[in-house]
Amino acid sequence: MNKIRLFQLLIAIVIASQGIFYLLGGASAAKSMSITTFSAFRNAIDQVIASRLRILYYAALVLGLVVLFLLRKEMSGPTFILSLVALLMVMVDIVLALKISLPINKAFHSYPNGHDAATWKNLQFSWIRMIVYRGICAIIALLALLLSWKK
Repeated sequence: MNKIRLFQLLIAIVIASQGIFYLLGGASAAKSMSITTFSAFRNAIDQVIASRLRILYYAALVLGLVVLFLLRKEMSGPTFILSLVALLMVMVDIVLALKISLPINKAFHSYPNGHDAATWKNLQFSWIRMIVYRGICAIIALLALLLSWKK
């Protein structure tokens, strides 16, 4: 059980690191980029990291469900509740990614075609706002998992 929870925690650390990066200054730096630079940046990163993150998110989801199943006899205990909070935050992060972040990424794959400059700038700021919200969800999930280890 502890090995599964440790693996869950390690995945949460990797996922939350992206949010920490954007909260520490990545979001401000991305806001200051021109649309052309931001588009090139997003597309380059997307090509390298998208499939890796997808695996990590699905692993976090599966491990969260497994941990809750293994803790089902302790549903009112702090470990179960904190693990549930972590899983819910991962789920919110995934929903935000699927509904908002990924469609914006897809739009940037077609840059500069299809939109005017103002629309591109709005998409850029929407993506940045969403990655910050997603980062907050990931950090809450990580903190919940860290607290769940306290006995």
